[in-house]
Amino acid sequence: MSESERPERPATTPWNREQRMDVRVPLRAAVFLTDGSEVVRGWVRNLSGGGAYVENKARFPEDTPVRIEFIVWEAESPVEVIIDGWVARTDNEGMGIQFSNLDAHMLTVVESLVAMYFSVT
Repeated sequence: MSESERPERPATTPWNREQRMDVRVPLRAAVFLTDGSEVVRGWVRNLSGGGAYVENKARFPEDTPVRIEFIVWEAESPVEVIIDGWVARTDNEGMGIQFSNLDAHMLTVVESLVAMYFSVT
């Protein structure tokens, strides 16, 4: 990821449990995250319109701009999800990634994944 492609962390968007505004749904998908020079692998644990929680052993420091990539199946077809964001928090199990610069297509994909969860529960 070049310097010009790096998403900027929103200065006024703190990440904590009390201030989440998006509905999170469970999801299990293998994921790759990169900061442009290193790639780490993990598992998406949950997803919302604003971000994802990724379980993994290797972690990027908080505030690191990242690109998250994973594949999900929608209507028996693979859909590649590629979203820029930043590491909002880390804990013993992984990282909370906040999305930034979510384009219309990826927003539609994420919203449909969230809606799909509610249609089958």
